[in-house]
Amino acid sequence: AHVRDLEKVKSYDENPRSSNSSLADLKRELIRSKDAQARSMSCTTGLKAKLASSDESVVSLQQKVKQLGSRCKQRRNEAEAFEESLARLVEGGVAWRSGLEEQM
Repeated sequence: AHVRDLEKVKSYDENPRSSNSSLADLKRELIRSKDAQARSMSCTTGLKAKLASSDESVVSLQQKVKQLGSRCKQRRNEAEAFEESLARLVEGGVAWRSGLEEQM
């Protein structure tokens, strides 16, 4: 695109009769270029915002997974404690029943 623009400028300099229309062409080209640049900047800004939002979401999900992992570990420990208590109660119940049967 840059080479094409340089060629246009060179042809404008060599042909003074068409300099007015050439100048108008250059102005239109400049306006189109600035519009394209503005659209590009707008898209870039939007993409950066989406990326930042996505980064925040990933961090939030990582924290939630970590919390759920901790909660799961805690519940597993509680379940193991309940199982141990139940086993002791069963043993106690069996011993109590055996004691009763011996007394009869």
